[in-house]
Amino acid sequence: MGLALSNPQAAADLVLGYILDGTDEVNNLIGETVTGGRLNVYNALELALANCGPIECSTDSIYASSSCVYDASLGEAVTEIQLGVELGSFLCSTTTVCQSNDLDSLGTMCDSLMIASGETYTFSGMYPSASYAFYVTVDSLVSDTIMVSTPACDTLVPGCTTAVDAFGNEALNFDPLATIDDGSCEFPCVDFSLTILTDCWPEEVGWELVLGDTVVASVDAGGYSEAETEVSFEQCLTQGCYTFVLTDEYGDGLNGAAWNQCGVDGNYTATDSSGTVLFAMGEADYGDEIQHEFCLPAVFGCTNPDACNFDALANTDNGLCEVPGDPCDDGDENTVFDEIGDDCMCTGVPAVFGCTDEDACNYNELANVDDESCYTLGEGSISGPLFPFAGGESTYTYNGAIGDSFIWTVVGGEITEGQGTSQINVTWGSEPGGASVTVLEADSTGCEGEVVRTVQILAVDNVVGLDNLHLELVPNPARGRVFFDWGVSDIQQANVVLYDVLGANVLQATTSAWLDLEGIAPGRYTVVATTAQGRVTLPLMVQ
Repeated sequence: MGLALSNPQAAADLVLGYILDGTDEVNNLIGETVTGGRLNVYNALELALANCGPIECSTDSIYASSSCVYDASLGEAVTEIQLGVELGSFLCSTTTVCQSNDLDSLGTMCDSLMIASGETYTFSGMYPSASYAFYVTVDSLVSDTIMVSTPACDTLVPGCTTAVDAFGNEALNFDPLATIDDGSCEFPCVDFSLTILTDCWPEEVGWELVLGDTVVASVDAGGYSEAETEVSFEQCLTQGCYTFVLTDEYGDGLNGAAWNQCGVDGNYTATDSSGTVLFAMGEADYGDEIQHEFCLPAVFGCTNPDACNFDALANTDNGLCEVPGDPCDDGDENTVFDEIGDDCMCTGVPAVFGCTDEDACNYNELANVDDESCYTLGEGSISGPLFPFAGGESTYTYNGAIGDSFIWTVVGGEITEGQGTSQINVTWGSEPGGASVTVLEADSTGCEGEVVRTVQILAVDNVVGLDNLHLELVPNPARGRVFFDWGVSDIQQANVVLYDVLGANVLQATTSAWLDLEGIAPGRYTVVATTAQGRVTLPLMVQ
């Protein structure tokens, strides 16, 4: 109870120690939980009872040191003494601290003061050039007495004692007579101006301005609250090289335009006293962080030591470094692929004009500049019936170049006339189904190109009265569905097949009036309608 009243935190720490030490260890919980096992109240109570009794609070050691510290409120150096103790238990602390010195006649003065074991206490406003004696009491025990002398702090002269800072800047007000620094040193500085235009979520943005390991200025996320507002920071910064760190909590930078509810990007830029831009936003979406390095005063130039125009005096890169392998312009219109060589000279290779398409008939492997002369064969088209009837005859024509040769191949039928020319006659076989007409075009150079037209051979077994059958598709072009207008013909039922331009069967239906086109892609199609009275083939455009 006494410990709980005199040092509540120490008592709480002691109880927590018993609880943790009494834990039953569980292998698969080691490293996964704080206890590494299951709490065991019985074990904790046993430990507490075993250790129940008075705590040994002997004084193992007492130590002290003195120093001079500048007090800005007083404008002078003051004397301080730091007193520390090591006691028999971390639960112990001093009861009183007693002190005396050789400059006054008050004798020894004792004050109630709790200094925990391992901690120190600072006494301010002590006499300079004095000898102090200290001892402490812990409960009823009295420690040994230690002596500590204080320096002559009253003789110190306050002022700027730093001639040159860690970054090589010379103090403007360095005082060689000063013997204690009063924090008044002034160094050359350059005006710095930062402007940030927030997007629709200003609270996500934060930044730091760092010199070495010191954060010179910063704004935490949440520091800005006005959307689409320009905010500024201005300060005369000590000469040196800085890192500006801009952050975004959401992770999308200032990329507000990417979101429909915003539609605008933010922006930022920094300038020095001359208005020179030190850095500026490139991509609005810089993620969760972007850094910019710059120096003040800024000496712009190429800072890449591998560049041909490296400037050893530059401290801020101007983006104009010329590195071997970079593209350049040698000023010669007869060369191409100009680049900076290892000798830092800009040179190109002679331009060779010609066809650079490897698939073209006139490909020139030596050409490095395409002169748009490339040509290929087999790019024409074959015209002729897409849905011939079984056993019927058809004519097919290819619009190839005059003077070229044409070798035809037919699948599903036979060529009866025109082989070697741009037009052939074909007699189709008796079996309905897929077929094709192919032409191989070749010119005098030996270049070849092939064109294929697929066709669908239709059956004619039950086709009668074909010449008397009338059909009109309404509307045409059609969208969604198309109506079959048979005119005066009395058609009760028609088997309808819809073919695409490649001859593929994309729809089959039985109807006498409407054909549903839902799901049919826009394009050109052929409708083949077969009835008891005959068969009709008509083109159809689907929108």
